[in-house]
Amino acid sequence: MNDTDCDNDRDDDEFTDEQRVEFLDNLVVGHQRLIKSYMKNNDILQAHKNKIDVLNVENTNFLEKVRFLESKHHSLLEKNIALSQEIKNNNPSSFVDENYHVGTKVLNEILDKCKTHGDKRGLGYINKDETPSNGENVFVKGDKFSCTSLENYDGGVVTFRDGNLAHVKGKGSIVILGCPKLDGVLYVKGLKTNLLSIIQMCDKDHRVNFHQDLCKVVNKEGAHDIGL
Repeated sequence: MNDTDCDNDRDDDEFTDEQRVEFLDNLVVGHQRLIKSYMKNNDILQAHKNKIDVLNVENTNFLEKVRFLESKHHSLLEKNIALSQEIKNNNPSSFVDENYHVGTKVLNEILDKCKTHGDKRGLGYINKDETPSNGENVFVKGDKFSCTSLENYDGGVVTFRDGNLAHVKGKGSIVILGCPKLDGVLYVKGLKTNLLSIIQMCDKDHRVNFHQDLCKVVNKEGAHDIGL
């Protein structure tokens, strides 16, 4: 028996049985804690991996949608260019200079024919001393040489920019040589000029072209137009 074996025996003799049991119990408890911590961290890691996989799939789907929308956008741009060119080819008059049509007439020239001589003002209210008496009709009295037909018509109320109201009392047509026939011209009681709307022109299959400072109404044959 050597000195080393004697030292080991002395070390073992320094711990009692109770101390050895307590030490082993502590080792077991510590080991179990480490196992639980490892399992918890492993579950968290696995959850993160699963979430990353889901995000990768969603990212792939989004990229596919982006590529699809970019392709669709490009296709729509090409269709828009093709349609614009087709419209330009089918309606050359809407892209040429406003003086292209020799028969262009300013609408004010037509309306002026319905005014009294010397009255160059725009649309407005008649003066009090010009208000017709009961039974008189401004449409007939002022426009009888221009109107080919006239009928009583209750067209409701017209509201103007200043908030004033006027009642539509009649409807007729105006025919002037060299100009399109104006149908559905409205007589509004209290106004010195009859009303004509762009919608009425469109309803007659006329084409309306809007420019920066001009609105042109061209009939479907392109023979005459009116500049507004």
